[in-house]
Amino acid sequence: MNLSDIFEDADKKNLVLPEFQREFKWSVDKQANLLASVSLAFPVGSILVLKGKTSDYAYRHLGIVDQGIDKENSSCTFLLAGQQRLTTLYFTFTDQFDRSGFTSVEEFDEYLSNIYRKLKKRWFLRLPDFSEEAINMPEDLFGYEDLELDEERLNNLEPDDIFGCFQSFSFNENNKQVTSWWSPYFQFRSKEPDATPYATAFRRGCVSNKLIPLFYSDNKRPGLWRPLIQALAHERAHQLLEANLSDIAGIRFALRDYDDDERLNSISSVEDAEENYQIILEMWRNKANVWAESVSTYIKDIASKYEVTAIETTDVTRAIPIFKHLNEGGIRLSDYDLLVARAAKKIDASEDNYSLGNKIKEVIGSSISLSQALLRHVPESSKPQLFWPLNFEIADDSIPNSAFQSLILSTLSLRSYVKYGGLVDDNNEFNINVGLTKSKKILSLKTESIRDNIESVVKGLCRSFAFINIRCGVRSLSDIHYRLMIIPIAYVFIDDMLWEDPTVHDKIEYWYWASLFSGNYIFNQNKKSIDDVVNLYRWCVKDITNPFKYRHDKVLKDEHFGDRDLLTLNRTGEWPGKAVHAAILQYTLSTLPRDFLFDANVRLLPWKIAGTDSFDGNRDRLEVHDHHVFPLGQAASVGQSSSELRADKSHPLNSPLNRTLISAKANGRISSLPTEKYLPKLGDGLAEAIVDWHFLPSIRQYSGSKEIDFYKSLLDGRFDKLNVGIRKELANLVEGLD
Repeated sequence: MNLSDIFEDADKKNLVLPEFQREFKWSVDKQANLLASVSLAFPVGSILVLKGKTSDYAYRHLGIVDQGIDKENSSCTFLLAGQQRLTTLYFTFTDQFDRSGFTSVEEFDEYLSNIYRKLKKRWFLRLPDFSEEAINMPEDLFGYEDLELDEERLNNLEPDDIFGCFQSFSFNENNKQVTSWWSPYFQFRSKEPDATPYATAFRRGCVSNKLIPLFYSDNKRPGLWRPLIQALAHERAHQLLEANLSDIAGIRFALRDYDDDERLNSISSVEDAEENYQIILEMWRNKANVWAESVSTYIKDIASKYEVTAIETTDVTRAIPIFKHLNEGGIRLSDYDLLVARAAKKIDASEDNYSLGNKIKEVIGSSISLSQALLRHVPESSKPQLFWPLNFEIADDSIPNSAFQSLILSTLSLRSYVKYGGLVDDNNEFNINVGLTKSKKILSLKTESIRDNIESVVKGLCRSFAFINIRCGVRSLSDIHYRLMIIPIAYVFIDDMLWEDPTVHDKIEYWYWASLFSGNYIFNQNKKSIDDVVNLYRWCVKDITNPFKYRHDKVLKDEHFGDRDLLTLNRTGEWPGKAVHAAILQYTLSTLPRDFLFDANVRLLPWKIAGTDSFDGNRDRLEVHDHHVFPLGQAASVGQSSSELRADKSHPLNSPLNRTLISAKANGRISSLPTEKYLPKLGDGLAEAIVDWHFLPSIRQYSGSKEIDFYKSLLDGRFDKLNVGIRKELANLVEGLD
C-alpha cells in the first residue's frame, strides 16, 4: 500500500480513526523528522488496520476533532496504529486547507476550528539561497547550487542531514495570517478588487524565499506546482549564467549535456560569451527545465512510490494483541549496543573479558579535576574543586543515556579514524567529514581502536560538560539545545595540555557564544559540528587566526534564531524558539548573577544547580526556577487568569526576554508581586546591581502600567543590555589573542 492510496482512502472518508484512538499530539520537530525519513525512503514502521463498518465504533476522520457521522453504515478501514505518522503525511502532501470548497471566511473558520492545532500549518521544502551570504543554509538536497540532481548522493544522506530542509508556517482561525502569501486566508483576500492574484503572489513568495510547497505535490494544482519549481530553477540558472560568464571552461562543463550542436566550442573569450549570451541562456534554461522536472517527479514520487506495510485484521479481538506483539516482541539493538558487543570481542584467546560499558562507567563515575584555566574567571570564594559527570544527567543508573551515547559514538569515530590533531592534509583540505559519524563507519570500528580511544574520548566529553556548566551556565545535558556543539569542545579537551591552557578556554567560550547567538547551528548541525572540530582545534593550537569573527558580527541578528524583531514579538505569527530561550537563561547564569533575595547574599552558581548534588559532593543543591521577570499576574486583565495569558504566545511577557533564573526561595517570595513593588525592597544599590547582573532595564523604567507598548519597551531594554553584554564579553575573551 503506497501513500497515494492511503491519501485517496482518507479523501473518500474510507480510512478513519476509532474514537478510542488518542488525539493528534506530534510536535513540529517530530513531524519534520518523519518528513525527512520518508523523503529519503527510510522505513518508518508498519500500520495496523481493521476492516469493518462505520457502525462498529464511533470514529473520527484523520486530523479532525469531532466524531464522524455516517447513516449508511458503510464499509471502512479503522486505523488502529500509525495515526500520528499517517495524519502528518496526509496533511503535508495534500492540501487540506484549500479554500475553494468554502463560500465564506466564516465557513472556513468553522472547518479549521475542527482540526487539531498542531496540524494547522503548511509544509515547505527549503532550498539554499545562493544569492546572498548566509551561514544557515539548509542541506542542498536536490543539487540546487549547480542545478544537478544527484540521486546517488541522495541515497547516501540520512534523515538528520535534511531535517533543516523542512519549514512550516502556522495559522488558525484566530490568527489568520491574512496578509501572508502562504496562508489559506490569503486566498480569500486575493479575490478582492485590485488584489494580486493568489497564484501570482504564491509563486513570488516561494521563489523569493526558496521554498517548494509539499502540499501541492499531489498534482491537484499542476498549473501552480510545476511552473513554480521551474521559476525557482530559472532564477538559479540566471544567477549561474551571470556569475560564470567569464569562466569559459566552466560553462562548457556545466552545459556539456545541453550542447548537442557543440556551439560552445566556438566560444573562447568573454567577448564571445557575451555575443552568444542568448544561446548560453537557452542552454541554462534547458538545464533548469530538466532539473525542475526531476525535482518535481522526485517529490511527487514520495507519495506514489513510498510503500507502507499494513497489517490487516478483521477481528478486533486480535488487533490489540497483534499490535502489542509488534512493539514488545523484540527490541532493535542500537549502534551503541553493537559497539559494546564489538569491543567485547576477544583479540586473544587468553585475554580477560573486556567490558566497554564498565570502562565508561568507571570514567563517568569518577570526579574530574578542574583546570585552573577553566576557573580563572570564577571568584576565589566560589570556585568548585571537582566536577562529577553523573550530576550532569548523562546517565541512568550509570548507563549512558541516548544523548550521551550519541556523543560517545561520534567523537570516538572521529578520534579513531583520523590521527589526533591531523585534521587537514598537505593541501589544507579537511581529513574528517560527516560520514565518519554515520552508522556505517561507527559500526566498522575495530575492536582495538575502540578500546584504545574510549577512555580519552569519554574523558574529553566529561571535560566538555564541566566547561559548558561552569563557563556557559548549562545545567545538564538535556539543557543544551544544539548538543552537537559539544563534540568540538570534547575533541579539543582530549589533550591534557589544552585542558590546562587558559587561552584555549577563552577561545572555546568565545566560539560557543558566537556560534549559539548567531544562530549558526539552526541548520546543518552535523556539518557545522564537524567543520568546527577542525577550525576550533586549529585555532586553539594557533594554526590559524580567529575563523569565527563573522559569527561574532551576527550575534542576535539571525531572524530564525533570535533578532530584535523576533525576540520582542514584532513579527506577526512568529515566536522565539526553545533554543534562544535556553541560550538567554544560560548566558545570564554564566555571569554568576546575584539572586533576587534581599536578606541573603546568594549567587546563582551553575555547578550548585546541576544534578542532584553539587559538584563538591555536598548535598547543597540550589534549586532554581525559570522566572517571569514581570509576572503574568500583573498583566492579566479583570477576569483573565495567568494561565490564559501564558497560553497567548503573542503577549510580550511570554518572550524569552522576560525570563531569568532565580532561586525557588526567591520565586516563592515574589509570587505574583509586581516587579516595581518587589525590587525596591532590595534597596536602591542592590536592586540596580541585580538588574544589571540579569541584563534587565533599570528599575527606574518600571511602573504599574499594563499597556502592551510599555511591556515591549521593557523587552527592547532587555535586548539592548543582552546584546551589549554578549558582544562586550566576546571582545574581552579574544582581546590580544591571535
